[in-house]
Amino acid sequence: MTNNMEFNANSHRPDLTRLIRSVQRLEGNPDCFGSACKSCERQDCTWREYSLKASQDNVFNKYNTKS
Repeated sequence: MTNNMEFNANSHRPDLTRLIRSVQRLEGNPDCFGSACKSCERQDCTWREYSLKASQDNVFNKYNTKS
């Protein structure tokens, strides 16, 4: 069974970086999730705290490129 979500090459889990960046675009925001190393100017972003933590922990390092 297939669907339109993109999946990580090494698992059956969706690529969360791409998913969250898609949501950011739908919200009318820049699709920058996980790309800020230590700071982010977007104080009102829903994903800000999670994005900063993920980028510092290198959680999404493999998928940290713009799509």
